[in-house]
Amino acid sequence: MKQKPWDDTFKKLIRIQPEAFVRWLSPNAHFLQELPHTLEQEDLHVDGLLQVEIVGQSMLLHIELQTYPDAQMAERILRYNVLAHMKYDLPVLSYVIYLLESKTLPPSLLIWRFPDEQEQLRFSFDSIHLAQFSVEDLLIMDLSGLLPLLPLTSNGANSEQIERMFHTIENAQDLAASDKKELQLIGYTLASLIYRKKSPEEQAWLIRRFNDMHEILRDTPIYQAILQEGRQLGVQEGRQLGVQEGRQIGVQEGRQNELRKMIVAFAEARSARLRPLAEQQVQLIQSTSMLETLVLKVGLAQNAQEVEEVLLHWPTWKK
Repeated sequence: MKQKPWDDTFKKLIRIQPEAFVRWLSPNAHFLQELPHTLEQEDLHVDGLLQVEIVGQSMLLHIELQTYPDAQMAERILRYNVLAHMKYDLPVLSYVIYLLESKTLPPSLLIWRFPDEQEQLRFSFDSIHLAQFSVEDLLIMDLSGLLPLLPLTSNGANSEQIERMFHTIENAQDLAASDKKELQLIGYTLASLIYRKKSPEEQAWLIRRFNDMHEILRDTPIYQAILQEGRQLGVQEGRQLGVQEGRQIGVQEGRQNELRKMIVAFAEARSARLRPLAEQQVQLIQSTSMLETLVLKVGLAQNAQEVEEVLLHWPTWKK
């Protein structure tokens, strides 16, 4: 089954601090370990599968982070639930966390009936609508691993609260420095889900703010070289056209060249063999937003194999 563009981001969010999701979703549970995301019988991938203990009983916590409502959600969760139970021979609690606001959500109860209305199967799971939470609801839980979800709360989609998210992650005492950067990057990615629906100015602010903040990238010589070359290309191309439209096109093309070079550099840093593939793929992309998404996903990839998957599968992503 092909994974959607955001799936890797969701999996990494849960992976960084799985205890935070356990304490949020099932406060009486004690986290034991994270299990592989792949349910091998059908090559299905879940967002999170955590082994926990509740009142002395070992069981599984299955988590799906969903951007938009899916009419077949109950059937999907039932399939995941049954396969996880079959694979590990443990009871499974399933949760769906809806990230974006929606007027209607599919029910969290599935009932199958025979033609005579006799009940054949009854399956229930828990649904959480993040848009019903406020920033304060999220912060009061004091769970650092949930902080990237802040922009998706009811009052979190503004620059003040996003600044608050970055600042709170940076000052979290229970996170390693590498985890802080990962969570900030995921927070930026999830914020872009909201800002993409807003004005271009707000989306541009978010990109500028992340670039200004993320010194771990900006201070590296390779990033500075890429940035400078991209700016020079944009200015040169704008001057050649010699009009306002030319300046705008030059800046846009310069930005795209900057992003393309970043993608190639990040891919090559994981494996030199990926450079030709990266160079080939980025030349096929003419959308700035798609290039920005690709930068994030290549940067979030854990190894060369994940980078290769991103580079090969971007044409299947929903534009």
